[in-house]
Amino acid sequence: MSKLRKMIRVSGFTLVEIMVAVALSVIVIGGVTTAFVQAMMTWQIEQVKGELNDDLELSMEMIRQDMRLSSVGVGLMAFYPTNSSTYSAISFPLSADSNGDGRLDRDADMNLIWNQTVIYHIRPGSPDKLLRTTYSPRYTNETPALIYEQLAKVVASTTMTDLATACMPGESVSSRTIFENLVDLDFIPPTAVFDGYHETELKTSSYTFGSLVMGS
Repeated sequence: MSKLRKMIRVSGFTLVEIMVAVALSVIVIGGVTTAFVQAMMTWQIEQVKGELNDDLELSMEMIRQDMRLSSVGVGLMAFYPTNSSTYSAISFPLSADSNGDGRLDRDADMNLIWNQTVIYHIRPGSPDKLLRTTYSPRYTNETPALIYEQLAKVVASTTMTDLATACMPGESVSSRTIFENLVDLDFIPPTAVFDGYHETELKTSSYTFGSLVMGS
């Protein structure tokens, strides 16, 4: 009987050993749980960043696509603010397919009819919004001064009512949010730099000496 008690005493656990084992288990489980929670939070943050980046890339591609289908020149395109090296808003013409024949509208000479004015601008808020505002049909007698005045009114607008006050004769306005978050829009024109006093000859890939307006 004494041997059996000794064997039971040897093979069993004391209260202290049980408490130590429980404490270690709690520490291990707590560490694993904390690591899992942190990993989930990091994954969620990266997922949100990825979605925002995708939305921003789509917004930039939309602007590029619209501008490829537009035209530059006096009385067509305007930038805000004036006399600046970078711009926070842009106004440019677009042609639409108003009759649904699958082609952009043209006049009798087969030139594109610029029957829309598209403005990309930022509306500050919580959060900020990148807006695409369209005025249609485009006022045919607009001047560069009127185009810029309309652009300035749109930039200062905070409601659809404000946007409506920027309509020129015969125009109606529509606007939609392209991107909604902390956003800062800057249009930076290409620059040409020529250094005739550099101590050695250097050649760059390209220079921008101006622009050429293409026909229809």
